[in-house]
Amino acid sequence: MASYISHFECSRTGETYPARAVHGLSRAGGPLLARYDLASLKGAVSREALAKRTGGLWRYHEFLPVEMEKNRISLGEMMTPLIRAPRIEALRGGADLYVKDESRLPAGSAMARGLALAVSMARELRLNHLAMAADGAAGVALAAYAARAGLRATIFCADDAAPDIIGKLAARRADVIRVNGRPEDCARIVREGTTDAGWFDVTPTQEPYFIEGMKTAGLELAEQCGWKLPAWIFLGEGPAVDALAKAFDELEAIGWIGPGRPSIVAVAVDGAIEAHAEMAREEGLLLSPDGAAAYAAYVRAVAERRVKRGERAVLFNGATLGGQPPPPIVTRIDRDAPINYAQFRLKSSRDA
Repeated sequence: MASYISHFECSRTGETYPARAVHGLSRAGGPLLARYDLASLKGAVSREALAKRTGGLWRYHEFLPVEMEKNRISLGEMMTPLIRAPRIEALRGGADLYVKDESRLPAGSAMARGLALAVSMARELRLNHLAMAADGAAGVALAAYAARAGLRATIFCADDAAPDIIGKLAARRADVIRVNGRPEDCARIVREGTTDAGWFDVTPTQEPYFIEGMKTAGLELAEQCGWKLPAWIFLGEGPAVDALAKAFDELEAIGWIGPGRPSIVAVAVDGAIEAHAEMAREEGLLLSPDGAAAYAAYVRAVAERRVKRGERAVLFNGATLGGQPPPPIVTRIDRDAPINYAQFRLKSSRDA
């Protein structure tokens, strides 16, 4: 058996639902959470056996709901790197800072984790038409994985969606529908069309499989940290917060980690232009808007002395660069005029 899922449970009422069935929200309108036979799972896999497997989210298949190996859709996912940021540590002080760079995943974002699972479950449940309201990374990931699986994807975008996003969706055979309204109008159209159009709504907040894919980020982080969780995690707002908590709870239940939990700081994406520029300048890492906002929150936490020296802090960078203006050009030269090459010499500490 490839999966140890036993049932789904309403996060609001505790009502249970069968595992091998198509589900959206519960009857109470709450998200459904996958529950596993953790005692059997514990006997089926060990940390030592896991360490011998190749990277990628499917290395954790016992913790996931997909039953049959042939239904695991993959675009070559990797274990995303945990990159130490020593220059930021020296500049800002505080914890030992690491960046978990999820932008290395297929389609350029952490959304690959969630949509890989959602599309894989769609194929396992014999669904062939998926729909979503999205004009960013989630839509791009759905288009990519649906194309890989040979499934139809219909994606509704607000009129002001970025042209490059529209291009990425259309290039992957998705049916892109532009709506003269806001994202919430797109979401309503998808929900209301489920019966008449015959699609399955894979909007992350509307189905129970996306969080299972996002959960693998927590499983992976715990493994990369030697099964000792960091003191702090900084990331953008969204389903990843609940997904990380679920991963840690399941790992504790099978005895792979202890009861201690990181302090998780989830922040709204609000530009954070200076934070983006500082990370690029000091460490050469280009943060997404959510990554830049998370780094700005880390800087504040250090300044407020909430983060202590010697602790480990992990910053999640959720997607490829987007939403931040390019830095200004600070020097320009005239190719036809004499060039003062001395201006390019490295300055010694005495000259600085």
